[in-house]
Amino acid sequence: RTTLANIEMETGKSAQALKRYRDTLLLYPGDMVVSQYYAAALIQTDQAEEARQQVLKMLREPTARTTPIYMLWAKASSISGPAWETKQATAGIYYRNGNLRVAIDQLNQARRMEGMSQYDQSRIQARLETFRTLLAEREQK
Repeated sequence: RTTLANIEMETGKSAQALKRYRDTLLLYPGDMVVSQYYAAALIQTDQAEEARQQVLKMLREPTARTTPIYMLWAKASSISGPAWETKQATAGIYYRNGNLRVAIDQLNQARRMEGMSQYDQSRIQARLETFRTLLAEREQK
C-alpha cells in the first residue's frame, strides 16, 4: 500500500496517493511509517496545516520523536504554524543530532516569541531546562 501510494505521488496522482495513505492509516492506525509518508505527501500537495496536525499527533508517541519526524514538523510548521513552533521543532532536530547548544538557542528564540499559550510556554521552558542540564552534564565529563 505504501509503495503504491509513493509511486502514485511520484507519477502525479497525488489525490489517489493521499486517499491510499488515509485508507492505510484506517487499517493500521498509528503506523509511524505510513504516517510519515502521509505527512510528507500532505506538505508536497500544499496541505501543510493538515500535515502539521498529523505530525503533532505522531509526536504523542515517544517512538516517533526522531529526526525525520521533527524535520517534517519543522517544515509543516514553517509553512502553516506559528514561528515559535518552528523553532521548537528545529530544536528537536538539533537535539537529536547531538547539538545541544543550538537546540538551546532555538528554544530561547522560541520562548521570546509571542502568540503561544501558557501551556506551550511551560513546555518550552521545561525542555529548555532539560537541555541545559544535559549540556552541563556533558561538559562535566
